[in-house]
Amino acid sequence: MLTDQGIARSERHHWHEWVLGPRFIDLPIRVVALIDLVSSVFPDTMESTDPLYLFFHFAAPLLAVVATYFPLAAGLTAAGLFCLHLNVSPEDLDAFQGTMVFCVAVLLTHLRWRSAIAITALAFGSSWLAMFVHAPVGFASSYGLVFYDWLRSAVLALTAAAVEVRFRRTIRQREEAARAHEREIRSQRLRFAADTHDTVSQGLARQSRMIALLANENLTEEKNTLLSELSFTNDETQEQIRNYLSQLHDVDHPHSGRPPHSRIRGLQTLRESLQRAAEAGGLRLTVRQEIPPEAVTDQSFEVLRLVARELTTNMIKHAAPGSECALDLAFDRPTNMFRFSSANPVRSSASPGVETPRSLAARARDLGGTCTVGVREDIYRIEVTIPR
Repeated sequence: MLTDQGIARSERHHWHEWVLGPRFIDLPIRVVALIDLVSSVFPDTMESTDPLYLFFHFAAPLLAVVATYFPLAAGLTAAGLFCLHLNVSPEDLDAFQGTMVFCVAVLLTHLRWRSAIAITALAFGSSWLAMFVHAPVGFASSYGLVFYDWLRSAVLALTAAAVEVRFRRTIRQREEAARAHEREIRSQRLRFAADTHDTVSQGLARQSRMIALLANENLTEEKNTLLSELSFTNDETQEQIRNYLSQLHDVDHPHSGRPPHSRIRGLQTLRESLQRAAEAGGLRLTVRQEIPPEAVTDQSFEVLRLVARELTTNMIKHAAPGSECALDLAFDRPTNMFRFSSANPVRSSASPGVETPRSLAARARDLGGTCTVGVREDIYRIEVTIPR
C-alpha cells in the first residue's frame, strides 16, 4: 500500500516527466520553442503596438511552445489564426506559417505521418490562400520559402526521431540483457540448491550404507577398505559442495575468473583428503606434491584427483595395516606430463598384489598415458603418466 509520501513522490515524478518530456529529444525541442517565445518579447521584433497585432505577434511563438506538447492541436489552431490574421490584418507579417512548419517537425519526431501530412498541406495551402485573396506581398511566405523551411525542419526532425529510436532500442536491449542475466542467475541458484541437496543426500546415503556394512564386517582388511571409501565419500561430498559454491560465485561475478590461490587450495585439499583416507584405512601415507598450480586446469585437476584416489585405494587394499606408504604427485615440464607414483610394502602372501590395477591402467590408456607396475625389495610400485 502506497504511503502519502510515496504518492506525492509519484505525482512529482509524473509532472516532472510531463514538463520535460518522456523522450530524450523532448527537452531540446521545448527549449528551442521557449527561446523563440522569449525572443518575441524584445521590442525590436515588433512592427506595431496595436493590441490586435500584439495578440497575433505573441500567439505564434506561444503556439510553438504548445506544439511541443500537443502538436496536432497547435497546428490546426495556427491554421485558423492564419486565416483570422489574413482577414483582420493583412498588412502585417504573418508568423503562423512558421508555427505550422514547427508543428510538422514535432509530429515527425513522433513519427505521426498522417498528422504531419495534414499540417504540411495546411502550411502550403496558406500561401495559396494568401495569393487567392490578393494579400499584400510579404504577408505570407512563398511556396519556395515554405518548402525550404519545411524541408530543413523535416530533416532535423527525422534525424532526431532516428536518434531517439536508436536510444530506445539500445535501452531495450540492455534491459533485456539485464533481465536475461537475472533469470540466468535465478536459474543457476535453483540448480545450485538442487545439486547441493542431491549431493548431500547421496553422500549421506552412501555413508549410511558403508556404516551398515562396517557393522556386519568381521575382516579387518575389508573394514579398512570400507573406512577409506567412507573417508573419500565424505571428502568428495564436501568438494562438490565447494565446487557448486564456486560456480555460484562465477555466476554472480562472471568476469572475475578463478584466482590462482583456489588451485593451490585445491591441491592442498586433495593431499589432506588422501592422507585422511589412508589413515582411515590403517596406513601412514606420505604425500609429496610437486605440481605447480599454473599447470592445473579444472579438467586436469579432476583427472589428478581420480588417479591419486585410485592409487591410494590400491595401497589400502594391498599394503599391510600400519605400513609406511608414499605417494608422489609431480609435473614434468619438458614432456608436459603429470607423473604419479605410489610405493607400499607388499604382504607376505601378496602375489595378487603385483597385478596391474585394471581400472587405473584403462584410465591411463584412455587419456593417452601409461601405467607400469613393479616390485623391488618388497616394495610394490605403480607409476602412472598422464598428458596435461
